[in-house]
Amino acid sequence: MGLALRVQDRVLGELVLVHHTAGYFDEVEDHYIQIFSSLAAIALENARLYQSEQDRRQESERRQRVAEGLRDILKALNSNKPLEELLNFIVEQVHAMMGADLSIRYHENEDQPLSTAISKSFPGDLFEKFAAYTYSNPQSDIQIRLSRGEYLIDEDYAKEVEDLKKNEYDKKHPQVFEIMEMFAKYYRCGLVLPLLVRGKLFGSLRFFYREKLEFDQETIQLAMMIAEQAALAIENSTLRKEAQLAAVSNERNRLARELHDSVTQTLFSTSLIAEVLPRLYDVNKPEAEKRLNEMRHLAKGALAEMRTLLMELRPNAITEAKPKELLQHLMDAYTGRSGIPIQYTEKIDPHANLSGDQKLVIYRVAQEALNNIAKHATPTNVKIMFHVDINHVNLMIEDDGVGFDPEKIESNHFGIGFMRERADGIGAQIKILSQPDEGTLVHLIIW
Repeated sequence: MGLALRVQDRVLGELVLVHHTAGYFDEVEDHYIQIFSSLAAIALENARLYQSEQDRRQESERRQRVAEGLRDILKALNSNKPLEELLNFIVEQVHAMMGADLSIRYHENEDQPLSTAISKSFPGDLFEKFAAYTYSNPQSDIQIRLSRGEYLIDEDYAKEVEDLKKNEYDKKHPQVFEIMEMFAKYYRCGLVLPLLVRGKLFGSLRFFYREKLEFDQETIQLAMMIAEQAALAIENSTLRKEAQLAAVSNERNRLARELHDSVTQTLFSTSLIAEVLPRLYDVNKPEAEKRLNEMRHLAKGALAEMRTLLMELRPNAITEAKPKELLQHLMDAYTGRSGIPIQYTEKIDPHANLSGDQKLVIYRVAQEALNNIAKHATPTNVKIMFHVDINHVNLMIEDDGVGFDPEKIESNHFGIGFMRERADGIGAQIKILSQPDEGTLVHLIIW
């Protein structure tokens, strides 16, 4: 006999009961069979609800993994990680999010060969073949479509290899065909997306799947989002290198200007004195000795300026210097340039330990302050007080020059903005006090 399995007027299936004895079910009371069928229907419904809940939970967990993966990728993009490390991070995140093996083929410069980043699950022999092929033909159909921003779906690698062989692609392009054969060996299907940077193709991103997959719109949109993030990583790396080159060029120009403004002019003045000194010595010996002493000071100042410039050419020279050495070259250079000795006092705890960033800020603030004094202040006295202990640093640079009205000076004038920015960068405080005809005090405090 057969009974419909119903739950709330919905038919879930059919219960069929059989027995080898004819007429057996005529003697069984109907309500027993109805109870049994109801229990079976409830069991089926519970199983369906349980499976539905499991599917919903798995989908929720998948979406959560995707959201967390995208968040982690975005966080990594905002870091200063090297490009290779960043792309390797992206491929691993994608593998965890989407269950796909991922490869990123890229270059940072159109003249460079292609590099390859892969997930750890990528087959080693395939990676060797894939990575060895560092050329991409810009005239190929794939490259043209990728350059237009299109994505490509490889629904069946095995079938694609068969089609290529029929067209004798294996003879025309044996290296590429061998790679395609290895794709078919390990994977069922895949998805290829372009890496576009400022409208130019800088590589491609491939998703590889071992099982057949229907590439729905959600999967494709997620893949496109990841490709955009990988392209952004390449663009950020390119911009960072361009900025570094620009910074190097600017630094060279700055050093060249300082060399011209300080050392070159000092040496020129020294050479003029040296030319007249022999004749002056015969005519006016006291004046000649005075000029000789002046030339000695100029030469000493030029030497100090050169030492300062050489210190800046060595990246670690400032950050590795002892606290006592930080200001000495700057003071010698100022005195040699201006002829005004600096009244210097210091109190340095031998147990104090300054970080490289703190030393750099102390050096730059002192450098900027002394440059401002030399260019604008026309003082008769300059004082520097430098106190360093375990808990804090005090640097005070004072002159009795012309001063200025802080309310009438823009915040970035006289390098004030530069000094404040440097101090803010390490959580330090800088005070600049000045009045017309009353000199200027620059006070740096580091906790």
